[in-house]
Amino acid sequence: MKKSTMSPLQAGLAWGVPAGFAVAAVAVLTGSFDSGAMAGLLDAVLAFILGAVLVGAIAMFVQWRRIVGKLGDVAPPGWYDSPEDDGTQWFWTGTRWTDRTRQAQPRTQMRRI
Repeated sequence: MKKSTMSPLQAGLAWGVPAGFAVAAVAVLTGSFDSGAMAGLLDAVLAFILGAVLVGAIAMFVQWRRIVGKLGDVAPPGWYDSPEDDGTQWFWTGTRWTDRTRQAQPRTQMRRI
């Protein structure tokens, strides 16, 4: 069974939303409602957004770096010569080979000096 990996967006939400609630709770518990209910509610909402965005962005970045680190050195997308050396090229998307093929371009010989 293949182990499922969280996408960066899922990681950002999984860490950002609870952090946002925690920061909003701190804003409420520190007495931000002293200046009025509407101002206190606005403070709590802004604290939630700030906590969720900051922690979520960090979690997204960390998860993205983990995924990129697992990929290692991957060839960029493009046309590559067939391993059968039959004069064709196959297209690599950067993650998988497609069914698209074409005739290989003629090569020019480099002159040694």
